[in-house]
Amino acid sequence: MERDSRASMRYSTQLQDMNHLDEGVEFLPAMNSRKVEKRGPKRHVVVAVLLVVFLLISLTTGLLIWHFKSVDPSLAHSSRDNSCMFSLHAKEGQVTSFTTPGFPNSPYPNNALCYWALRADASSRISLTFKTLELEPCRDDSDYIKVYDSLSPAEPHALVRLCGNYAPSYNLTFLSSQNVLLVTLVTNKEGRFPGFKAEFFQLPKMKDCGTRSYVRKSRIVGGQNSDVGEWPWQVSLHVRGQGHICGASLVSDRWLVSAAHCFLPLQGIRYSDPSLWTAYLGLTDQGDRSGPNVQSRQVKRIISHPSFNDFTYDYDIAVLELQSPVTFSAVVQPICLPDATHNFPVGKDLWVTGWGATAEGGTGASILQKAEIRLINQTVCNQLLTDQLTPRMMCVGILTGGVDACQGDSGGPLVSVEPSSRMFLAGVVSWGDGCAQRNKPGVYSRLTSLRHWIQQHTGL
Repeated sequence: MERDSRASMRYSTQLQDMNHLDEGVEFLPAMNSRKVEKRGPKRHVVVAVLLVVFLLISLTTGLLIWHFKSVDPSLAHSSRDNSCMFSLHAKEGQVTSFTTPGFPNSPYPNNALCYWALRADASSRISLTFKTLELEPCRDDSDYIKVYDSLSPAEPHALVRLCGNYAPSYNLTFLSSQNVLLVTLVTNKEGRFPGFKAEFFQLPKMKDCGTRSYVRKSRIVGGQNSDVGEWPWQVSLHVRGQGHICGASLVSDRWLVSAAHCFLPLQGIRYSDPSLWTAYLGLTDQGDRSGPNVQSRQVKRIISHPSFNDFTYDYDIAVLELQSPVTFSAVVQPICLPDATHNFPVGKDLWVTGWGATAEGGTGASILQKAEIRLINQTVCNQLLTDQLTPRMMCVGILTGGVDACQGDSGGPLVSVEPSSRMFLAGVVSWGDGCAQRNKPGVYSRLTSLRHWIQQHTGL
């Protein structure tokens, strides 16, 4: 809070020399000869104070006018019943559900104005997802939901306006910028519709993660070349004398996330020795590792999950600490880590990147490859892969084949673009039955199932 400039004024306690009285001092009649009355403040002081007061009143009035002008017009002068008000607070590690009144057994009320004020801890943000939503079909005066990135229903803070109905598979997830969200439901006098069920939870605030300077929309088998700065968290892990071996993701200035199987001993080489590895960041072309935007760091330590099974590839996750922190730039940025309760819905499009083979049994790519693939139902995938999946795994790919991660992509990121436009690390390239074969999607370590272990070892 700014301190009022007048608060720094002090009253003088120094005694005046009575031999040099101002002409502003006058003697009172003899009966009160011991009383002296000083003249009031000089005229310019009075004018200054009045001017400050006037400015403060004008500023306050202007802010109030701006506020009421910016409030959603349908809410500012609404004659609707606004007794439908709720206040909810997220609990650490828990998902909180809420619904329209009566859902699912009876329709939501007509001519109503409902508020749900959602709060999280001061150091957190809110992830809100509508699991079911069925309102009156969209038209100018139809029922609608609005979500605000604030507890004030001001138009500049509106995130989305929803009406009609959405299939359960449709992704309706919204992320707050601070620790509050406001959900409003405005209904008219007609119709009877079920309403909605929503869930929210809190996740840690992470500054400047999951963003990139690259703005154009745009070999992994069936992939295409990436542009410089398109995936600024992508890391290339090199072994001395062997070149690129695995990928990784930058999650802070000192920590990487990769796959535990990258560090298994092989042919007499102890790949768990951190001194063998060099991490390259800001790299797009493997032939340009000395480029001005590329940063290289030695690895200080490698921590593989203690439950990693080198036969089933369960718990295939590792974190690497760098010898010295990286410098964030336009081409080097961390990716966001999801909260353990974050939901990546089946059917969601995700991105996988890496320098792995561009064909099964082929050689690695020189230019970083990218491919868009889709999250597949766990039960369906388990049938395709003969019950080899565990809860720490997720199945992603194109069932018709042709697009997949491959050898050399291991440990690299599986990225989800969230409604906030930030990028989250959904998974880590783990294993597959061949590369890009029909009905044999790739398998990735599921970040949300391994989130607490990552936090335990990195503090992130």
